Amino acid sequence: MSVGVPRRVLNPVLTGMRKWYRLTALLLDGADRGRLMAELNPRGMVLPFHSHDSLIEASDVTRARDDARRLEAAEARKLRDRMSGADRTGRSDGASGRTPDQASDRTADQESEQTSDRTPDRAEGTTLPEPPKALSPELRSILAAPLPGRGKRRGRRAGPVSKGESLTFRKAKQREVAGDKLTPDHIPSGAALILAAQRKAIAREEKARNRKLSDQEIIDLLKTEEFITVTPQGAIKRGPKAEKVYREALTLMVTGKEHEYRKADPEGGSRTHGSRNTDQQILLDSRDLAKATEDDFRFYLAGWDKKNTLVKSQVYSMILHYKRLTDREEIEYSNRIDDLLLYYWEKARNDTD
Repeated sequence: MSVGVPRRVLNPVLTGMRKWYRLTALLLDGADRGRLMAELNPRGMVLPFHSHDSLIEASDVTRARDDARRLEAAEARKLRDRMSGADRTGRSDGASGRTPDQASDRTADQESEQTSDRTPDRAEGTTLPEPPKALSPELRSILAAPLPGRGKRRGRRAGPVSKGESLTFRKAKQREVAGDKLTPDHIPSGAALILAAQRKAIAREEKARNRKLSDQEIIDLLKTEEFITVTPQGAIKRGPKAEKVYREALTLMVTGKEHEYRKADPEGGSRTHGSRNTDQQILLDSRDLAKATEDDFRFYLAGWDKKNTLVKSQVYSMILHYKRLTDREEIEYSNRIDDLLLYYWEKARNDTD
């Protein structure tokens, strides 16, 4: 390749070469001048060098997400219109099967939520509305209803962990039971959350110094902040602060079978399981955790839908996980996640069917 190849051309070429030569990664590396890094085995840790900020995802991934968003927005708008009609006529609510009076009831942990300022306009070509400040009324009405297949949710759970729970990785491990076949899945991924935390630390330091940090300064900072440790052999490993981010991050309890990626089942498993969670995906996810959460949700929900195993309790669990992520201010509320969850709630069958 010659000097001067545009980034939008170079990145897809590198992606193709990585797949062709079966490399673990093929990335531009370095902050000052940049260099091509080919890897046959994964690194101990990905560092957020500034050259990575110009990475763009594969065009087919962007196109598939945009197509899904258009479909979800259109179908969610139709459902909201039906729900608005039900409210005016006193019929049962289209999302939760409750009457308008029942749909207005709220659980105790939702009393502090603000009214959404979401704008329903989703026509193609229009300006995307401002992100809502609180869970949308439609999703709130779903959470206020009895939990599908399990009755009314009452406060915090105790005892053995159960499928569909949203809780920190630390608590999930404390409450796990041998043989329960459940596993906590970080949504968004633990690696992306750690890298996002590193980015914030670097941004703070760069603001204080009023300049960009060099590669070595980034490494020194992350060592000082205890995000990484460096072995005598030069290997980079997670430090105590990175481990804390991982332990205290929210996870969603799924079965081991649902979580694991198997080549024989390309539509199954978690989007970020094992080899699926490439260096490039982690870097891109760390720059937009809300979009990463959206992609993680959609991968699970679309896979279950294609296999005809999608039930309302699965969507309910993701709505609750979404709420908890925003309550903790790990992501902002997103119109697109609202549309996604409402769309699959309507598609899901009842757990008892």
